[in-house]
Amino acid sequence: MAFDSWPKLLRDFKMGIMQEHYDQANDMNFSKLPMPRRDLLPKLSYISKNSIQATFGCPYKCDFCAVISTQKKYLRRPIEDVIKELSEMNSRFVTFIDPSPMEDKKYIKQLMREMIPLKKIWGGLATVKIGDDEELLDLAAQSGCKGLLIGFETIDQEALNEVNKGFSDVEKYKEVCKKLHDRGISINGTFIFGMDSHKKDIFKKTVDFVQENAIELPRYAIYTPFPGTGAFTKLNNENRILTKNWSLYDVQHVVFKPKQMTTDELFEGSVWAWEQTYIIKNIKNRITKAGTNIPLSLVTNLGYRYYGNRLRNFPNHTIIELEKQWNSKLL
Repeated sequence: MAFDSWPKLLRDFKMGIMQEHYDQANDMNFSKLPMPRRDLLPKLSYISKNSIQATFGCPYKCDFCAVISTQKKYLRRPIEDVIKELSEMNSRFVTFIDPSPMEDKKYIKQLMREMIPLKKIWGGLATVKIGDDEELLDLAAQSGCKGLLIGFETIDQEALNEVNKGFSDVEKYKEVCKKLHDRGISINGTFIFGMDSHKKDIFKKTVDFVQENAIELPRYAIYTPFPGTGAFTKLNNENRILTKNWSLYDVQHVVFKPKQMTTDELFEGSVWAWEQTYIIKNIKNRITKAGTNIPLSLVTNLGYRYYGNRLRNFPNHTIIELEKQWNSKLL
């Protein structure tokens, strides 16, 4: 996030007084931000040019998350500014990129109420806590929500607790999925493998959960200690970080020593979960059972199938070798 710092950098560059480091203020006032010039973007170069952000930061302290390392406070744009920007978009389809937009219930409910007359179709992010508030769920659907990325992270409550996400209740996961599907809202569910409580059976248990609850678009990641996060501090202090080659910090490669499996078992298990989830039979079973938006779900699943089926071809040593080749060309 660089609403203030990037313009300042450009002004300093123009005057020849560049500083070594620029930080965005943690208490920035987001009133009257300039409207993005979406008209300058090539028409056919993006799936959607209509992305927007209403809130910034996150009130939680999940140890794997880089958001809280870069934005210390939970901030909100004035609702009238968000509505104005939405109104000026020339498309009904909108993507909210807020990392954690549902946490200020009063704010988000009012925003959704004011979105209803706009008749937009939108997707965004939420935690499983959205399932605790029926009014919020109803307003999401009424304001045009058709898809939410839900950070389930893991179906192991002990693992959730150890990464500071104990506010998520695994016992409510099934209920949350049903409530969203009942309102025609698709789920992009994200899961992490490699937490200290995870054993080798976590991969099959997670795939089974995904299938049973008809999560339309599951996504798997390997626990990754990004610099500045609690995970990095913890694993670094325990001498469990195996490499600081940042090319491998893409959540699909193992960069630390797991507790209850080997690095190879973690990588292979994650790849297996991708491959098993995106076999044609499992795609068909999930999206037909959910029944929210079958054509879109099919297209996105085939995209993830293409991605997941190629992960096995890019273990750590292959990425390192490719990096050397790319760097040699640049040098």
